Amino acid sequence: TGRKSQVPLSIEEEHEQILAATRRKAKPREL
Repeated sequence: TGRKSQVPLSIEEEHEQILAATRRKAKPREL
């Protein structure tokens, strides 16, 4: 329901989040 800074449901979700973050931000700072 509220997964802002929590761990995603699965690795695929995390991968999608990382990809989205990298696309939004030119530099992967959160990695």
